[in-house]
Amino acid sequence: MYIACDFETHLICEEYPFPKPVCLSFFDGTKEGLIKDEMEAYIKGLLQQHHIIAHNAVFECGVIYTWFPAL
Repeated sequence: MYIACDFETHLICEEYPFPKPVCLSFFDGTKEGLIKDEMEAYIKGLLQQHHIIAHNAVFECGVIYTWFPAL
């Protein structure tokens, strides 16, 4: 399954080129939604089971690397 995802974050600044995420939006072809509180667990599940589509993958991966280092 392919899932499109996109972080909404605080503003980018010199101190945080990959700012803290506020929420993660997703669409899997039939269902869409926003994840706010359980972003790390949701992303972990995505990485283990699905193909991910990200419009700006470098940014999305940078946010994951910075704010969810266990992943």
